Order: sequence, then C-alpha cells, then structure tokens
Amino acid sequence: MTETAYERITDALRAHGCKVVEQSGQRASANCPAHEDRNPSLSVTGTPDRALVKCQAGCDTDAMLSALDMSAADLFDTPKTSSGGRDDWTPCGHGIAAEYRYVDEAGELLFMVVRCPEKDFVQWRPDPTAKSGRR
Repeated sequence: MTETAYERITDALRAHGCKVVEQSGQRASANCPAHEDRNPSLSVTGTPDRALVKCQAGCDTDAMLSALDMSAADLFDTPKTSSGGRDDWTPCGHGIAAEYRYVDEAGELLFMVVRCPEKDFVQWRPDPTAKSGRR
C-alpha cells in the first residue's frame, strides 16, 4: 500500500526529532520543525487526498517543509496531473531527480529548481493565487 501524505509528513516529523501526538482519525499535533517549539504547535490533518499542516505559532508552511527537506508536493497523496498526464510542475512527467531550494535570509522559500531524470531543469516560485500554489 502506498504511503499517504499524512503518513509521509508525520514520519518525517518523527525522523526530524519532533514529538508527534496522534489524535483520533488522521489528526496529530507535533513540535514545529521551523521554530524552537517546546509545546506542540503544529497541527497535521489527513484528508482523502492530502495532508493539511498549520503552525499555530504562525510559521509559514514552506518554512516547515524546508526544515523537513520536503516540498509542497509531499502534502499530496498523488501528484496532481494536467490533461497531458504530466505532473503540473515537472513538465518532463518522469518525477524528480533533485530539488534545489532557494530561500531568503528568514528561510522563506523564494523559488525552487527541480531536476528531472532526463536532466531537464524546471523552476517555480510560490504563488498562493495559483490553483497549484506555484507558478
């Protein structure tokens, strides 16, 4: 069985050394990896196709994912696809060989370069107004 986004996020939090407290269903609270967190402030909720994460202390989702060496794609059970059957942000459609994150002084994601197995390089930046969250 394929790992869900909820399982992927909670496993990554544990591997990072964060305390994860499972609640009923696919709900958990955890220490946020993006800031010094003595009391669990990160909420993780599994839905039928994705994981929702929210730091109650106000950390940006990209900062939390960056601290776990993850990307926004890790929040989804399966990659979103376009009508051509390709991943929305990897035009080669063959997955990701490497990701290069570029952040500002505060750790906020500015843009990312993704290398596909065929050595294609794709760039994207966060865009909350776009359906995919990236442009």
